[in-house]
Amino acid sequence: MHFINPFKGLRPTEEKASSVSIPSTDHLSQKVITDHKKNNPWSYLNIFNPDDQNSKSQNEIDAKAKEQFELMKSNSVLMKDNINSFYIYKISTKNH
Repeated sequence: MHFINPFKGLRPTEEKASSVSIPSTDHLSQKVITDHKKNNPWSYLNIFNPDDQNSKSQNEIDAKAKEQFELMKSNSVLMKDNINSFYIYKISTKNH
């Protein structure tokens, strides 16, 4: 038997949610991605697509992503929920 257990989520604060969320990057140019990251320092793109990833090893890329993630937590951009909850994700676009 499988169990689905609630957990304490780590989510952006209400005030920062709009600056953390990211558009789909599948169709964006590198310039648009770079501009978005520059204009939104708390954007998840700074974790998922760190700067200069072509010139660095995977370990360096991972370390940069972790550094940005920890920075977001220490600056209270991402906060851990106080209670265990279930989280349901719904894609709400015409193409999904």
